[in-house]
Amino acid sequence: MNKNPIQSNLPEFGQSSMTSECLYQHPKPKSVAKEVASNVAAWSLVFSILLGLSAMFINQADKTSNRQVEAIATSVGTNN
Repeated sequence: MNKNPIQSNLPEFGQSSMTSECLYQHPKPKSVAKEVASNVAAWSLVFSILLGLSAMFINQADKTSNRQVEAIATSVGTNN
């Protein structure tokens, strides 16, 4: 009775596939051209979204300005 009864039923663990040499390989170097192309594509997408948003805001500001000019002209009584 030298064994602890709780630990006597534990399985024997051998070398697992989780600790194979595949996990210890060095990472493969990335292609610099692919990384640059990916960064250029990402930044061009960001810039195009920002450019589109700024164009929308400028267009809306022009419309609001035109409505204010028409309202002032109507209130003063001069019609163009």
